[in-house]
Amino acid sequence: MLIPHMVAATDETIAKLKAASNAPVDLRAAMQRMTLEIAGRTMFSFGMDRHGAALRDFVMEYGERLARPHFLDLVLPLNWPTPQDVSRARFRKRWTQFVGMLMAERRAAGKNEGAPPHDLFDLMGEARDPETGQAFYRRAVGGSGRDHDPCRP
Repeated sequence: MLIPHMVAATDETIAKLKAASNAPVDLRAAMQRMTLEIAGRTMFSFGMDRHGAALRDFVMEYGERLARPHFLDLVLPLNWPTPQDVSRARFRKRWTQFVGMLMAERRAAGKNEGAPPHDLFDLMGEARDPETGQAFYRRAVGGSGRDHDPCRP
């Protein structure tokens, strides 16, 4: 189900690289754009033309500033917030709002009734609790935002 999204984004990237002819190409940037395009299409069935820059900024910010543990993360007890914890909490709030906006946009686009799922958003919408058979609440699918921070030991 998701492979056609991946293949289309890959084929488009290859075509753009071929069109560049003999001009120098920033392969890292091209691969980042392709990766974001695949993520957008497989998760929400839309390209990342509109939101790709913001998503890339989030990924870069987290990777450069917040992903690595810092000295205080290692020496302070887990229940003592560090400056990095505060920064991560602010980031998590902005990230959650951004993903919520993407989900709202995808929800507004709707789904063809009776059509098979064509992205991860559709699959999440069709998922059922194995014990009750009930659909998951939006908050359960999106998470509580209080998960353990992987940067803290």
